[in-house]
Amino acid sequence: MSTDPHLDASEAVRVQILATEHWSLLATRNITYGAIYSRATIFLTVVSAAVVALALAAEATEFGDRFYVFALLVLPIAFFIWVGTYIRLVDARIEDFWLLSGLNRLRHAYLEIAPELEPYFVTGHHDDERGLSETYGPGTENRVLRLIASTSTVVGVIDAVLAGVVGGLVAKVVGAGSELSLLIGAVVTSVVVALLVHADRRMIAGGRRRLEPRFARSAEAERMREQQERPSSPRADVPQGVRAQILATEHWSLLAARDVTYRAVFSRAAIFLTVVSAAVVSLALVARATEFGDGFTAFALLVLPVALFVGVATYIRLIEARIDDFWLLSGMNRLRHAYLDISPGLEPYFVTGHHDDEQGLYETYGPGTGSRFYRLIGETSTLVAVINAALAGAVVGLVANAAGTGSELSLFIGAGVTTVLVVSLVNTSRRLIERGRRLLDPRFARQVETEIGASNV
Repeated sequence: MSTDPHLDASEAVRVQILATEHWSLLATRNITYGAIYSRATIFLTVVSAAVVALALAAEATEFGDRFYVFALLVLPIAFFIWVGTYIRLVDARIEDFWLLSGLNRLRHAYLEIAPELEPYFVTGHHDDERGLSETYGPGTENRVLRLIASTSTVVGVIDAVLAGVVGGLVAKVVGAGSELSLLIGAVVTSVVVALLVHADRRMIAGGRRRLEPRFARSAEAERMREQQERPSSPRADVPQGVRAQILATEHWSLLAARDVTYRAVFSRAAIFLTVVSAAVVSLALVARATEFGDGFTAFALLVLPVALFVGVATYIRLIEARIDDFWLLSGMNRLRHAYLDISPGLEPYFVTGHHDDEQGLYETYGPGTGSRFYRLIGETSTLVAVINAALAGAVVGLVANAAGTGSELSLFIGAGVTTVLVVSLVNTSRRLIERGRRLLDPRFARQVETEIGASNV
């Protein structure tokens, strides 16, 4: 049996086989991400319901013995659901590395068939770690931010808080004072967070090591690649239909990645708003039960920081998604440029851009999207940033009030913190997105084409 793929079938047949496998991996990745957000939503729905139920129990029992019995019944169930959810989310991240490795192998095969198409690919075509980072997109090399923003980390931190609450309640039931119970709960939460972060890093690193690259970019190959000049003309033996099918398959791949990105945006925002809504309802119930006494302050300072952490992680993920979207559109514009290199006469029929510079991206986004300030106000990340600022202001105001500053001054401090954070987060969003744009390296900018055309006159 022949092992040379160039001897057993024509280019058209090979590309058709590769494209079918490409679609199979894309569909599997879509299922994986669907599982991630469905499991996270189920868990956070259970947690939100548990928080509201605890608030109702607190109102009915006025934080009496029956409240502790009810809490020690409900919270361990939520904790158990988390254990399964957390394991599934980490498994899903490892599966995603494996799927992207397979997609990069297929791209490597495409470029063995038609190497002149390499300039039009924005994704990686090597199955080593660097190749995976290229396919994930710009800015994903920052593992700390990725760890904070990942859904598994959000779920892990929430469950660490649940474990801390259970530990504090048990300590309270066996006779420890309120201060010691709070200290025990805080220690349990901190230990569980540290253990989860360590476990997450070890499991993800172990998953990466299980991948065996077949088409890694070696140091020697990298030097040779950098020394090679870009092919000036396509290979004559590769049919135009084969090139078009390769480009179309990669185009659909970028569309699928963009769909995953937008699902991440709306799913994470919905999860965050569910948590905030449950927190607000539970605080209203506890406020009525305690008449805004010390019990309310303690409950609020437990619930609101958790909601704030979920909001911060969501905000980081949404900013990453914005940058990912620029990068994906840049890749699609490169592919359209390749289409028009093959058939220039189709250009009048395209409403989207076919240059990968900033103006080309705005042409693909559509009319009216060039107004950055207008888009910034309407972004989901801005909505999440404003809610985060309000949560942070509420937490600081409650801490100030607990420290004895008085209600009026506490409100003023909280409002000041909220205002400062809104301005800071919006400015940070703008700066990060601009930095993400600068990470893009246009290969087919309009200005470069104009200069080339002028030099040929």
